[in-house]
Amino acid sequence: MVSLRQRLSNGVARAVQKPLLALPLPFWLSRMTFELNAFLLYKRPRDLVEDDAALGGVPGVWLTRAGQEEGGVLLFLHGGGFVMGSPRSYRHLVAHLAAETGLRGYLPDYALAPEHPFPAAPDDVLAVYRALLEAGHDPGRIAVAGDSAGGCLAAVLLQDIAREGLPMPAVAALISPATDLRGTAPSLEENRRRDHLLPASWVRRAVAAYLDGRDGSDPRLSPLLGAVSGLPPMIVQVCEGEMLRDDGVRLAEAVREAGGTADLRVWTDVPHVWHLMRGRVPEADRGLAELAEFVRDNMAGTGQDQPIAPLPSQRDVL
Repeated sequence: MVSLRQRLSNGVARAVQKPLLALPLPFWLSRMTFELNAFLLYKRPRDLVEDDAALGGVPGVWLTRAGQEEGGVLLFLHGGGFVMGSPRSYRHLVAHLAAETGLRGYLPDYALAPEHPFPAAPDDVLAVYRALLEAGHDPGRIAVAGDSAGGCLAAVLLQDIAREGLPMPAVAALISPATDLRGTAPSLEENRRRDHLLPASWVRRAVAAYLDGRDGSDPRLSPLLGAVSGLPPMIVQVCEGEMLRDDGVRLAEAVREAGGTADLRVWTDVPHVWHLMRGRVPEADRGLAELAEFVRDNMAGTGQDQPIAPLPSQRDVL
């Protein structure tokens, strides 16, 4: 059963957030609206500890909870359609996930389109990962995570790491990742009206700004088209009724067909990246807890072979 709080959250997304995103606003104004929405709706931990620090020339922020023991790094790449989002609007989510995994969170403020289209963002992200390694962080104690556009960048980062011959992180966690910017996923049309949060018009505008005239066939734009063998264990969460559902499903299928580990979790009746309501909606709390459990169980030196039991509100379609 979907909780009353989740139903109310779905209603707010449909009645307020989705129509607002559908307006053809300048991206700078969409960013301001996104940050205001985060300030009003998202619950920031009172004991949040922030430390601004650049890695690889990319600004960002370290996030922990007061008194938290740190056993590694959670590199989280925020969503926002490649055109908005920031460490300010995602610090609450990353702080919660970092605490639940026992890791220290790092949120890079990577370059956004349209001012900085592809390949600025994936180049920034790769520079951050290189800097983590150069600073002496054990790759076996690094988790890479991201949501939506950030999930795309996380998948691209893993493929960049493999191509560059760098040590792989221990585990990856992807929330509703965009993996095919060519727009070929059937769910883009199937769920165009069902999607609680994302309007199709906004998705097209944001992706076009990031592509900057490209067709999306470059694997660094569409990681579904890239090599997926040799990637670390990953968990992929999607919502059954969202437009990006099939992007995540097809990536998980591809990883499994290549012999890798991809734990696909399909949730029902939640909006795109419902985790942002952590602390206010029980489904968001459970979504992050599920990610944290998978990350903990797949870090170096921990129970990597332990299966993760599905929660009642989910089903695995593979």
